[in-house]
Amino acid sequence: MLFRPPRAVEIWYNDAMENICKKLDITFCAALAVCAAAFARSPECVPDFLAMPGGGRAATAADWEKSVKPVVKKFFLSQVYGTRPVARPPHLSFTAVWPDRDMVDGKAVRKRIRCEYGGKHGTNSFFFTVFIPKSVKPSPAFVLICNRKAADNIDPERRIKSEFWPVEEMIARGYAAIAFHNEEVAPDWNTGNTTGAFACFENVQRPYRSKEGWGTLSAWAWAASRVMDWIETEPLLDAKHVGVVGHSRGGKTALIAGVEDERFAMACSNCSGCSGAKLNRADLPDSEHIMQIVRTFPYWFAPNYVAWVNRDAEITYDQNAWLALMAPRLVAVTSASADGWAGQRGEFEAARLASPAWELYGKKGLSGQQFPAVNDPLMEGSVAYHYREGKHTLCLKDWNFYMDFADRNGWRRP
Repeated sequence: MLFRPPRAVEIWYNDAMENICKKLDITFCAALAVCAAAFARSPECVPDFLAMPGGGRAATAADWEKSVKPVVKKFFLSQVYGTRPVARPPHLSFTAVWPDRDMVDGKAVRKRIRCEYGGKHGTNSFFFTVFIPKSVKPSPAFVLICNRKAADNIDPERRIKSEFWPVEEMIARGYAAIAFHNEEVAPDWNTGNTTGAFACFENVQRPYRSKEGWGTLSAWAWAASRVMDWIETEPLLDAKHVGVVGHSRGGKTALIAGVEDERFAMACSNCSGCSGAKLNRADLPDSEHIMQIVRTFPYWFAPNYVAWVNRDAEITYDQNAWLALMAPRLVAVTSASADGWAGQRGEFEAARLASPAWELYGKKGLSGQQFPAVNDPLMEGSVAYHYREGKHTLCLKDWNFYMDFADRNGWRRP
């Protein structure tokens, strides 16, 4: 089965199978194949995120915005990713730490910025690097939340170049390239949420985290919003056309950033898997599930998330509803052919089943209904999906897909 039903449905399913065999006089295996095919085609076991709390179903964008979207968002923040203690902090400043410099063979200007922030418990900072193409008009941009070694992947001097952040190719296509390292905001370890951004806005000496407290993924996404604060002050950049990008845990983070901050015009999820773009109810045994991710990375999430361990098929809203919170803005989801742990088909199904949210705004969601062939991207709607050949990484193929999608939606105006 592509979709995993709740436990009660599994019991019913086994009883029903015996009846089907007797009535049709076929073997158990034949009946199993028939029912499995039906489940693979049918999303009935995935909750309808457009269902309104008082009954009925959201039929307009106004219904969704007023009555349903706040409920869905509150669920994910309280149960999965955590509720932040602060949005834009009371103390926030940006300082150029290096002089602006022409780079990329004179085709771009590089800036190196320090973001200092603080609250009642203290102050902290992180750095980000910006490459802006020389253009007569403000440039659209992509912000990378880098979760790989900074020196090897987001080198501001460009002595080491990596497809993880292909600055030169982005500049050539007219896009600004911006990146920061996630662990400058909060360390990626079990006690990391007692330092960094956490230590500025809450009492990290208390013995227990709040059940709805923000996890490290949310803290990294929060930093992306601070970068957006700076982008809005930079006249060389087009703040209305900014995408946020991340790989793996960074992909989960990019989706949080996009949902939490509607100034981002696009969220790009690369191999984000469980608790990112992958549908929990997709029955993909080789992929990661809630139990595994919470056991290994509990600090990424709100403590409440542990209540959903081994209940992937029972969680109130599935990840398609999380993607739907981006509507009517753009979402791009990429999966790699050799990355079964991320659950490629589950990522596709989440994108497909999120599409009704865009239809409320008169837009098209995902353009395809069938899982695509490798290297055959779907990008005709406002939701794009690419199943590309390769392994679990962020590469030039992914970046070209994101830029192609942005081009298709008019980000680079003549």
